[in-house]
Amino acid sequence: MTYKSSVSPARRVSVVLVAHNSADVIGAAIASIDADAEIIVVDNASNDKLTQVVARSQVRLIRNSENLGYGTACNIGASAASRDFILFMNPDARLRSGALDKLVCAAISHENIAAFNPRIINASGDAFQRRHSRLFDRAQNKRLRRPLLADCEIEMVTGAVLFCRKAHFDAVGGFDERIFLYFEDDDLAIRFKLAGFTLGYVHEAIAEHEQGHSTPSSLALEYFRAFHFMRSMRYARQKHGLGFNLHYRQALAATNWLLASITRNGRRKQKYAAYLEALGSPGK
Repeated sequence: MTYKSSVSPARRVSVVLVAHNSADVIGAAIASIDADAEIIVVDNASNDKLTQVVARSQVRLIRNSENLGYGTACNIGASAASRDFILFMNPDARLRSGALDKLVCAAISHENIAAFNPRIINASGDAFQRRHSRLFDRAQNKRLRRPLLADCEIEMVTGAVLFCRKAHFDAVGGFDERIFLYFEDDDLAIRFKLAGFTLGYVHEAIAEHEQGHSTPSSLALEYFRAFHFMRSMRYARQKHGLGFNLHYRQALAATNWLLASITRNGRRKQKYAAYLEALGSPGK
């Protein structure tokens, strides 16, 4: 579709980035965004040099006094957004030239599509595609594995670079703020579809994503992520009426924690201790 307006497509977009100790990567993300876009950074209580990095850019910075979680911070950014469309973008992602314009044009052309993913390229240069969701059954996950080779409707979106029509996002209540981290994009996609909307993919809109680089890695971060992964999965599956065998998962996590202890694998021990805490068992 050709964009027919004197207003640049990017001027219709608010870009929301949620940061937590992301000073090392967020500058490149901001630099990749079209100058006409509104840029909003929501800082979840960083203790690095994020403020100084963002201060060099034409960016609105919203600082939270504590880490409120990804979905809540996204909602704060969306509430501050003044444009028709919102692009939620991880601080370790970057847009290639023209990506924002192509997403806007796709959204204008397909008004019932609530959210789009661009083609996301990972650090090795390969296209990333959601191929599995723990909130899907086997048949849905099979459809999710179909290769994305051209613009099309899709079964699920990834939140790393997620483009939404603001009115549709607001209509479903935004992200579920009971989900602190992980599964917020799966949950949002399901709620979009329950509301009668569809999801789309724009092949020629390209973004790069260095997955896992938003916050520097550490054993404490491994524990934090594992805890929220399991807690969010438990909540999301139960919310959508899906099975969650609590006792089985507790036993499995305890067994894996014991094996990690025997083999002195510190990272795996942290991971399964976090799972046990999230599942309601005493941490080891």
